[in-house]
Order: sequence, then C-alpha cells, then structure tokens
Amino acid sequence: MLSLRASARHLRRFSSTRYLSSTSLTQAEKDEEDNKAREALEAEKSPIQKYVEKSRALDPSMVWGTMVAPPDPELPADPSEV
Repeated sequence: MLSLRASARHLRRFSSTRYLSSTSLTQAEKDEEDNKAREALEAEKSPIQKYVEKSRALDPSMVWGTMVAPPDPELPADPSEV
C-alpha cells in the first residue's frame, strides 16, 4: 500500500514546479499535472495492490476471485453420461 508520506512527496514534487496561481493555469495544464501525479502514484503500487483494486472494482465484497473467467468444462460426447 502507498503511504501518505510518499503520496504527499509526489504531489509536492509535481505541484512545486509551478508557482503560478491556480487561476492562471488552463484546465489542460491542470489535467496534465494531475495525470503525471497519478502515474507516479500508480507506478509505486505493487502488483498485489493493483490486483486488489481491480477485483474490488468488479465486486466490492469480493474476498477472493480471478480476473479471468475459467474455461468451460469439457463435457462427454454422450449426453447420457452427464
């Protein structure tokens, strides 16, 4: 998991590069800075944390699950065997 200190450090690094007021930045520049900070935070995440976030997006109450559906089982050719 990411620590708040690491997150704050990244946000400070990206936000301290500009000393302009927030009204002087265009929306595109704000979005670009936000994306850079988001990418930096995403790069620090472990594969397990990424997996947990993806699985919780699918089902918030999921304790364990797979990201890929299992293949269909092989059934016998003779339907009476089922």
